[in-house]
Amino acid sequence: MSVSGACLFHALQAPIGSVHERAFDLQNPSQEVILFELSRGGILELIAEDELGEVYAAPIWIELALVDPRDSSSAALEFQSGHRRLRSESGKFRAPPVAIGQRWSFSAEPVDGSRDRATIEIEGPGREGDVVEARLRLGAARPMLRARLLDAQGSPLREQEVGTQLVEAGRDFGHQRLMTDAEGHVGRSLPAASMRAGEIEIWFATPMKAPRWMVAQRLPTPLAPGPIDLGDIACEEVPLGIAGQVVDGKGAPLSQARIHLSLRSETANGMRVPWTQQVTDEAGRFALRVPTYGTRLGIDVSCPSYLSVDLEGLKRAAPESLDLRVVLRRSGAIAGRVLLDSPEMAPSVSIQLVPQGQPSSSGISRRPGKDGRFEITPVPPGLYELAFGGHAPRVEELRGERSYEMPRLFVLRDLRVPEDGGSCGDARLESIDLRGLLAQRRMLVLQPDGVALASTRVCVAVRSLDGALRSIVCETNAHGATAWSGERGATEATLTVKRFRSVRVDPNVEEQTVRLQDGWLVAIELEGAAPPLPEGCELRAWLRFERTPDLWLRSVESYPLHLGPLRDGRTEFRVPELTSYRAGWLIWDQRAREPASAEVEPRASDRIEVRDLDTVQAVTLVADPAAVQAALRTLGRR
Repeated sequence: MSVSGACLFHALQAPIGSVHERAFDLQNPSQEVILFELSRGGILELIAEDELGEVYAAPIWIELALVDPRDSSSAALEFQSGHRRLRSESGKFRAPPVAIGQRWSFSAEPVDGSRDRATIEIEGPGREGDVVEARLRLGAARPMLRARLLDAQGSPLREQEVGTQLVEAGRDFGHQRLMTDAEGHVGRSLPAASMRAGEIEIWFATPMKAPRWMVAQRLPTPLAPGPIDLGDIACEEVPLGIAGQVVDGKGAPLSQARIHLSLRSETANGMRVPWTQQVTDEAGRFALRVPTYGTRLGIDVSCPSYLSVDLEGLKRAAPESLDLRVVLRRSGAIAGRVLLDSPEMAPSVSIQLVPQGQPSSSGISRRPGKDGRFEITPVPPGLYELAFGGHAPRVEELRGERSYEMPRLFVLRDLRVPEDGGSCGDARLESIDLRGLLAQRRMLVLQPDGVALASTRVCVAVRSLDGALRSIVCETNAHGATAWSGERGATEATLTVKRFRSVRVDPNVEEQTVRLQDGWLVAIELEGAAPPLPEGCELRAWLRFERTPDLWLRSVESYPLHLGPLRDGRTEFRVPELTSYRAGWLIWDQRAREPASAEVEPRASDRIEVRDLDTVQAVTLVADPAAVQAALRTLGRR
């Protein structure tokens, strides 16, 4: 067998959640037969029920995820079979074989959105061939609107794309993209929060991205769950509001230029149409319809190889707005090639183009390819400087306390982009020598038992020559090896990996091996019995630094530091540093399309000073009933 490509793929039918890995040297492929021993796995079956406990015999969306016991803050694996979400037509679902001895999470919601999403966690099959059945009661019923849309002449708007928006006194419940059927009917589910609204209206606009027909309809309040038939609704035609022509600097029309309309209304209940866009015709002309409530208008005009133009403060349907002439100038480009000690350094190099004399915050950043080449475009005519440095943002920048500022290692000045556009022809760009300015560091990362830490995201915090703490994020390969590039002469560095203790490493050694230690074990326990919660809600605990250590990267984990469900009133985390942590709890609502949470302000006593002990260190939380009810009100639950 000969191998000529860079990659080799084998199609394997393995139980979901099982891991089978083999490393290949594709430069020197082995003739050895590759064998994988695959188990039969077990079976998961899901039955979706309504509030009466009967099978919900209608189409539903289903998501299946493997719950990682080492990290209860999120699912470790989403069920991938070409699509993240699967569909069942009958309310029942039988998954392909899954790995045995795992915990799984099922989520389901009706395809038509008529009920809230529901989630359940179950213990999966314990032996090969076992079948585990899960019964999941869907969430509460939602209001379901139905209407037939007509044009100004009373004809149905058949099979049209429709944008809908629900508005209550300035509060926007979000857009949905729908389609009318062959008779002009359209339906939409409404969120549970809409049932508490006083005055509420729904807007319909079709087509969604360039509306010709629009209408607002006040809804009968209070809304109730179940069908709400609005009957026939006649739409109003949106009048012409902005028109003109796009030309180049010589007056020649530009076809295929994109016109984006931004529209704002002085009234609270005007539907926002931020996506209205159009492409110019062969004569460079465009004409945009603008709703009558639009009082503040602007357009963004763009075309490949030209600089974009923004026009603000336009008046709808004014004579000058109906005869615009937009002139686009050709854009320039700055391209070149950097010379590095190794092609592997390319991802660690940052290139910043700044107008000469301007602060670096006004620049454009790029990275070179593995061959060292780069191109920055579009660039307006003018004089520029090009700065080169390591791609390592400061920790302050990760916290959002300041804008990104790279360490400048080399600068090219007086680069001119011609007035008529085109590339900068400066000969210095063809060979920019950065060799010797950056150092390549290789690291082998081992787990406490000496096994390689394979395919894992790791973070390195480096104290650079300017005294700033900078972050580098990389990933180990199948053998636990990783590499990163940074300034030569850095003074100190820390390696941080989730669930392990932070480790000080030498930033000036070319190759080193790091053996990790498990993080210190902290338990969060709930005092007394867990409070009763509505279906779909669960109590979760969080743990975060009281003060972020200097050599710690906030980028290594999401905020807060740890988050996990309080199963049986307890959850455990492994923490990386001996320092003070704050603990607290929140209510997690999994019914919504995007899970929401309401956090409760922790007490001053909800803290723990983690010490260098081999035993579990615990902190106890109190879920006060009044605080629980306040959090549920924030989520819109009772």
